[in-house]
Amino acid sequence: MDERDLMIIRGLAEDGRTPLEKIGERIGISRVAVTKRLRNMTNRGLLKVGAMINPNKLDFKVLFISIEVANYEDLQKLVETYKDCPRIISLIHAAGGYNLLALMYAEDERTLMSILSGCSIRTRKEVRRSEVSVGRVIYPKYLPITLSSGGEDEVTPCGLSCDKCERYNAEECIGCPSTRYYRPTWFRSRKKEKV
Repeated sequence: MDERDLMIIRGLAEDGRTPLEKIGERIGISRVAVTKRLRNMTNRGLLKVGAMINPNKLDFKVLFISIEVANYEDLQKLVETYKDCPRIISLIHAAGGYNLLALMYAEDERTLMSILSGCSIRTRKEVRRSEVSVGRVIYPKYLPITLSSGGEDEVTPCGLSCDKCERYNAEECIGCPSTRYYRPTWFRSRKKEKV
């Protein structure tokens, strides 16, 4: 990476919709050169360009879960099980009293309670102990949250079934975003209502 690559990244970080031609003008190279550099950085896994969401605007709750596992093998099992969880924002291998940190979101209070009680990374057998903090985002305002109006899967990425969940069936949880059972409260469907 060089100074021009850094300037491209800064330009996109300021406003991801900035035309590549404008970024090129600022740093003295063509749009084609910016495109090539951006493609190179993306192909090398250095950066990913995508949408960021302000969870506060959707009234989402953000959870920071500190987890202690016995060994690296247990940590790897948890990461493998939860890496595709749509509510996981980030999984971090840490040093200290807790060795895995999970940043997650919940769409509403009922779903938050489901995550805290049974449908959670912290309830897995690999977890020795955990601590949860719930709050609102102060900074940065935008997080890499993948929104969904529902998937087609019967089973969640972590192996659970919403249709067999007591909280889901009692309408105390909106379900997993990756499944066909998901009932998002924040999403207004464009489907025409039957009269």
